[in-house]
Amino acid sequence: MGICYDPTVLKRSLLVIFLVGAQAFAATVEPAPQAKVLVIGLDAATWSIIDPLVESGRMPNMGALKARGAWGELKSLQVRNPNRSNSAAIWTSLATGKLPERNGITDFVRRHPDGKMTVMTSGDRREPAFWSMLSGRGLVVGVVGWWATWPAETVNGEMVSYDFWPARRNASDDCPGCVVGSRPGRPPSPPRATWPEGLAAELQDLIVYETDLVSAPAIKVQEGDWGARTYWPYARDLTMARVAEKLLASRRHDVFAVYFESLDIVSHWNWFCRPEKSFPYRCGDRVQRERWGGRIDRYYEFIDERIGRLVALAGSSATIVIVSDHGFETYADLRKAELKAGRSLAEMSKEELLKLGADSKFTSGHSDHGIILAAGPGIAPGRVKGTIYDFAPTLLRLAGAPAALDMDGRPLAALLPAGPELPSIPAYPSAPKTSFDAEPADRRALIERLKSLGYLSQ
Repeated sequence: MGICYDPTVLKRSLLVIFLVGAQAFAATVEPAPQAKVLVIGLDAATWSIIDPLVESGRMPNMGALKARGAWGELKSLQVRNPNRSNSAAIWTSLATGKLPERNGITDFVRRHPDGKMTVMTSGDRREPAFWSMLSGRGLVVGVVGWWATWPAETVNGEMVSYDFWPARRNASDDCPGCVVGSRPGRPPSPPRATWPEGLAAELQDLIVYETDLVSAPAIKVQEGDWGARTYWPYARDLTMARVAEKLLASRRHDVFAVYFESLDIVSHWNWFCRPEKSFPYRCGDRVQRERWGGRIDRYYEFIDERIGRLVALAGSSATIVIVSDHGFETYADLRKAELKAGRSLAEMSKEELLKLGADSKFTSGHSDHGIILAAGPGIAPGRVKGTIYDFAPTLLRLAGAPAALDMDGRPLAALLPAGPELPSIPAYPSAPKTSFDAEPADRRALIERLKSLGYLSQ
């Protein structure tokens, strides 16, 4: 005997089955990831500090990524005799995949015939960066804090330039160590600090100023009364972390990149006081050693905490890439010569320094290898070795875009999921140039900061 179906009842039944099935499927699927690829740039990060902290459980987030990812070193620019290492040039090469001489950004500043120095801008860069390449292919990007990104460039997404956090004033100012905006009123970041330009107003309340930390110091990282002048590295990185977290939580991106500057700064300030097996302490008395000796390691712990927060926001299906421009180390030859002489390099004559081959009066500084780590779907654990020029083409491939044959680097196969190779294209078109008529006061203050760190001659 045949069965008769009421068409209306049948449609309703099928609709109910569909809705119930859809709800059950939705309950088992994770929310869409906030980024397909998350890049975290760490200036001066080095495995020589990371590895012991991972082993002791003090950098659990970095340890978890390293355990499931591919990692190694990227050869960077030469750092001694002659010293070609500076953040503006290296981070630009990381972004373009090309030599500094091709990029046009070979130093922090442009030196003019009259002796004046102006900080390099995004308009000085002659080659397209990954955010322009990806934007041109319709991918959504977010960039926070990268070197030489002021004025902020037009991208398919958001850009928060390096200059969004105001540079501190020089020591002769009537508020030594304070930053622009740290007094009542707090003026906004420089014009064109973000793209879209109106984004700056949305993010302004996330800026952390040095004076905010003087009244409520970040004791875990700083440990001791440094005063306003020495809180700025923490204030800057905390600002960029908060901005990145807000953008990741509220917007979808194909590639999101954030740069943290201050591992480099804290290393420059405190390396001489960090304990090493090869050399004894060089810094002051016992109180100074106890206060300063652990600052670098504590700053790495702080960065690891922010890495964990960013990775969680990106989502479990995101590919995480961590990169540094160079490392940091003790110059053993200079340190041994210093110990043999019984006095520091700073006390030696120019003739003695020349005989030692010392290009500075410091026995520690940048090393010529940065770190690279990638963890995500399809990336097999293992070791990798490359150059800073390989980063941009690798990132493009991770985002699903082709590399370019005119780059000085090539995609690192060890960091890519298995699958058919995406053919490279001849080149990416140049991005529209950004310019600004007058250099804001914050840019001039940045030159004073670079001088204070020894990056520029006085």
